[in-house]
Amino acid sequence: MTGLLLMLGLVLKLGITTIITKK
Repeated sequence: MTGLLLMLGLVLKLGITTIITKK
């Protein structure tokens, strides 16, 4: 369960970074 949450957080961070970089 903890690993899944960690992976989700990583994906979220990556997505936010991508959006900021694209702007």
